[in-house]
Amino acid sequence: MVNCMGKDFQKELRQISGTYTAVEKKDVTVIKRFLDCARTTPIILIGSGGSYSVAVAAEYLMRRMGLFCKAVTPLELSQYKNQLSDFSAILFTAGGRNSDTLNTYNYLNELELRAFLTLCMSEHAPIAKLQRPSSHSMYFDFAVPSGKDGFLAVNSTIASVSLLAKALYEFSGDAFYCLPQDFSWDATLSLKSDELHKLLAKDTLLVLHGGITTPAAYDLESKFSEAALGNIQLVDFRNFAHGRHYWVSTRSEHTAVLVLGSLEERSIIQKTSSILSDNIACSTLCICQEDIAGLLKSFASVFSLVSAAGDYHSMNPGRPQVAAFGRKLYHLSHNPCMMPDHRSRRRSILQAASHRKAVSNGYYDEQMCLSAAKAYLSKLQSRRFSGIIFDYDDTLSEKSGDELIQAEVWAQIDRLLTAGIRIGIATGRGKSVRQELQTHIDKRFWDAVAVGYYNGSCLASLADTSQPDKTLPVLPELVYAKEIADQINVNETVKIELRPTQLTVTCDNGYALNCFVRLCKEKLHFYSSIKFVESKHSVDIISAATQKTNTLKFFTKGKTAPGEFLFVGDSGYEGGNDFEMLCNSYSLSVDYVSSTLDSCWNFAPLGTRNAAATLFYLEHIIVSKETHSFTVKLA
Repeated sequence: MVNCMGKDFQKELRQISGTYTAVEKKDVTVIKRFLDCARTTPIILIGSGGSYSVAVAAEYLMRRMGLFCKAVTPLELSQYKNQLSDFSAILFTAGGRNSDTLNTYNYLNELELRAFLTLCMSEHAPIAKLQRPSSHSMYFDFAVPSGKDGFLAVNSTIASVSLLAKALYEFSGDAFYCLPQDFSWDATLSLKSDELHKLLAKDTLLVLHGGITTPAAYDLESKFSEAALGNIQLVDFRNFAHGRHYWVSTRSEHTAVLVLGSLEERSIIQKTSSILSDNIACSTLCICQEDIAGLLKSFASVFSLVSAAGDYHSMNPGRPQVAAFGRKLYHLSHNPCMMPDHRSRRRSILQAASHRKAVSNGYYDEQMCLSAAKAYLSKLQSRRFSGIIFDYDDTLSEKSGDELIQAEVWAQIDRLLTAGIRIGIATGRGKSVRQELQTHIDKRFWDAVAVGYYNGSCLASLADTSQPDKTLPVLPELVYAKEIADQINVNETVKIELRPTQLTVTCDNGYALNCFVRLCKEKLHFYSSIKFVESKHSVDIISAATQKTNTLKFFTKGKTAPGEFLFVGDSGYEGGNDFEMLCNSYSLSVDYVSSTLDSCWNFAPLGTRNAAATLFYLEHIIVSKETHSFTVKLA
């Protein structure tokens, strides 16, 4: 039994112009925020069917910007297993409802990627209901004016690629990504009718591609295969030389070659075409523009070729006769990412914690980490604490996180302060933190709350508006560090700010920031009186004697008693600005953990990070108002 399904293909093509106009008006801030978060990480791009073509296009566009990317299908994604903790990902979907897409979303959400974006070309899609708003998990949807795609993805493809290009342009300023003023489907192919006939009359179409035309080549293969328009093979210009030519030479009667290229590949196109035998049916479709307009044009050319193939075979590519088993296959729910080996480790916070440690150190296996996690959790839960020292950014507060979660965090802080629990906040920032804290914490507690500004180099109560004092003399070692940094800085995007006890380096470009800091470290490696500590947002150069644990001195009058305090932060890795603080015997991370097994554990549920993880810990704190102390009961 077969059923005709989909939409008229020609009608969908005529709607491309309206889709493109709507794209031009769409705010892409969410996509830019993802690019900012993911810029220093490898990026996995996931899609199925037509969305895989989008993933290939995204790979091309983002690689050109210097990002390391890889397009994969959901099944391919499962092969990476536990290797993605320091990766970012974009999940492309047209409708946000297929089981492959929904299962992949759930899996990616639990991998705790550095950044994760879902790009959905439909409003109110089922996948939207799975979203957990946070600073690292983002969701972007767009109502394609033409509505749901037909059997072949057309308008969703153009919309997805154009939206990503628009975000890349606004993010980088590179004119390559600047969308053309107008774009519509051009029904004319640069192929003459006799050339089209030669191509479409053959059983097999071998497509040579490279550069900007590669995404369109993948889309051509997808549409020809999905609509049963013909057998098709893809190969890039040089891989064709490695044996693939034998198919053409032995089956020339049944095979045509389509050279799909741009001006960038004109040399290799000419050389390859001149070598091919005269008895091989070969046509060239060349895209003249070498920018985003050219990439979109290559997609339009593919759509035209698909339309022509439909006419040749007297069928509507957008409304094929689909067998009943095809529908069953589409709706088959198979989730390779959540096989028993994956499910088992997601049963408890202990298994989540052991997984994070195993990934972090790369030396201990998860079973060994699991034993250590049990021991640490038991030690933590048997201890009674009188106070907590928190990091601020991405621990208590998130710039782009869920405001409701953050409000609940501050409600918990109020609960602890009311019960007489001592609270300290250690931060790399200055008075801006004091101003923010005063909006969150009741004024009656200000005198009792300790703030360790500039990574603990300046201590004061929250009520003390005289601190941090920028009029103090700058540490001599930082004066010298500033001189070196100024000599190195040739990039206007790198900003250097000197304070009495801290030199802060920021840059919107993570790669440029990393390069700059590396150069500074090389120039200052002999200067033992300073050290570098980093966060997700900046790198601070501080005195070697400075650390966030100094915040304890506010409560102990110079006598440290770390066993009475719990430490909570997000940057627990070596070099992170919470590393030394979270090296204490009783410490919890809300994101990155250290490699050691005797401190800095993260027991938050998988997929929970930053302020949400802090809230999880706070909700499991049991306070004794009589003794002004508390215990942590996570299990």
